[in-house]
Amino acid sequence: MKYAGIPSGMWLLFGKSFRESLVSVLELGAAEADKIAKRAKIKYREIITRLPEFEKGDRFKMNIVSSL
Repeated sequence: MKYAGIPSGMWLLFGKSFRESLVSVLELGAAEADKIAKRAKIKYREIITRLPEFEKGDRFKMNIVSSL
């Protein structure tokens, strides 16, 4: 995949807040939140790999990736 850095960057930026939200909003335990976050990251990668490659200068690239 040509844009492999985008999903990694998204998880780097929002992974911690995702786990914290699982704990605070859904009232899950920290261990269970970590398990869910790991499964979500794997599923996110699967979805991203199915996306078609973007054309050079495609201005909707981030909109497509961010909508997932």
